[in-house]
Amino acid sequence: MGESSYKTFILSGQSNMAGHGRVPDLPESLRFIPENVELFIAGQTYPFFDWGRFGPELTFAHHIANAWPDERILIIKFAVGASSLLAWAPQWSPAQAQITDNADMGALYRKLLSVLQAGIQGKKTELAGLVWMQGERDAKFLQAADNYAANFAELITHLRNDLNKSDLPIIYGQINPPPDRFPFVEMVRQAQEQYQKTDPTCVMIPTDDLGKCEDGLHYNSAGHLELGHRFARAFTNAREHYP
Repeated sequence: MGESSYKTFILSGQSNMAGHGRVPDLPESLRFIPENVELFIAGQTYPFFDWGRFGPELTFAHHIANAWPDERILIIKFAVGASSLLAWAPQWSPAQAQITDNADMGALYRKLLSVLQAGIQGKKTELAGLVWMQGERDAKFLQAADNYAANFAELITHLRNDLNKSDLPIIYGQINPPPDRFPFVEMVRQAQEQYQKTDPTCVMIPTDDLGKCEDGLHYNSAGHLELGHRFARAFTNAREHYP
């Protein structure tokens, strides 16, 4: 593959990006990383069998690798469970983050940029897109849910500016946690539905039919496998827009 650039994808968000799939549930056909893919999680490069759990990155990697066999793919994942957009705010403050009880997480946006820098170090890379799965935490707090669209737009704007990629494609999943524990879920869902209409390089992925764990919140193994395919399909089905 010579000195071609790595097509680089950032996977980020909260616990449904971090993953609750169980490695023992995986078929043998998925218990490896494709040859043209490098996966960088939590600051290190890992094969999947070293992890007890997985998220959507597994089938995302296989789908992209199969669709783009002549490309080198780099997937960098950084996700933090129970984190709201206030924890990911580019202009982070502990007081704002504490609205969703996230002050102790620190400035996750800066951490994301640091993880990205570590993942691309020494490589020739070309950013191909951001995959985002987050919003459940915001659905627990009225103020965060009410401001979800504005906070998401701020995150995307700053990320594109900081990465010098004004047309960075954004693929994100719509949340669907239990309303009895996440009373403002419909506010967040509506914000997510509306946001894709304001940005032609954003695509929202439906998730309502995905399998879940007994807690009704986190996707199970089958759910994560399908979610990864859906995220990847959003890129491969419209590759002319995603160089």
